[in-house]
Amino acid sequence: LPIYRVEAIESGAVTWGSLIHEADEATVNEAARECIAADEPFEVTYRVITESGATRWMWERGRVVGTTDDGVELLEGFVTDITARKEREWKVGRYETIVEAVGDPVYALDGDGVFTFVNEAIEPMTGYTPEELVGQHISVIMTEEDVGRGDELIQELLTDPQTDGDARGRVRAALAGLDPDD
Repeated sequence: LPIYRVEAIESGAVTWGSLIHEADEATVNEAARECIAADEPFEVTYRVITESGATRWMWERGRVVGTTDDGVELLEGFVTDITARKEREWKVGRYETIVEAVGDPVYALDGDGVFTFVNEAIEPMTGYTPEELVGQHISVIMTEEDVGRGDELIQELLTDPQTDGDARGRVRAALAGLDPDD
């Protein structure tokens, strides 16, 4: 997705600095100034406004490579569009907020049954903090029988084309040792 027409930038009608979102201008300028004064490369993340009016996130790394006769620093660097990454980060952050706000224990396991994520609600139920559980096998908090029953239920749900929104309740009931169909 183009930020601006090449002709507009090459002709000087539009400068890169004029595209920086006004809320980010001071931060970008200060970071660049500090690094230039220290003769170090700079690295900044900021938003730009495209020709169509859309907002895009950019990551830039650059350095001073010289100075003009009238004292203007010449910069060289690399700029890349990281909008998709920022959107993913925002979504992940939003989901993490929801998972932490929910009163039920929520966790994720890798393919070997090792915790990769655990929310705070698990501690009152298990006595373990999320930090203590991440990296541990689920058998730390469940019997092997429960782990086996959970594996069977997950496989059943994954292969059942009729699985719907009731899956969460079925998993809870099965892990609690109840018949999920009752």
